[in-house]
Amino acid sequence: MKNKGISISTFDDKALTELQPRPFKYVVNDQNQTIQGFRIEDPHLFWVVEAAVHNSVMEGWQPTKADIMGTYRVIMELQPELERDFKRIFGDGHGGK
Repeated sequence: MKNKGISISTFDDKALTELQPRPFKYVVNDQNQTIQGFRIEDPHLFWVVEAAVHNSVMEGWQPTKADIMGTYRVIMELQPELERDFKRIFGDGHGGK
């Protein structure tokens, strides 16, 4: 009976690099308030952005520094249509209609 061991194939580094996705690192520095190297001055906004991005990273998103900058920009932009819809649904006092 022949030995039924494990067959191993090897690839040179270049081929392996092309076949496998690049490793992703999600880098958050709480002390410096940076996400992927982008600094957010306001501590509250830092945690708002970090929470949103963190949840998306858990779902598979691999954001770059530019992506974090874009997320921050969207959060900072006034969005009157969202505020209007929020008030229509929850009322002006946030305690109901």
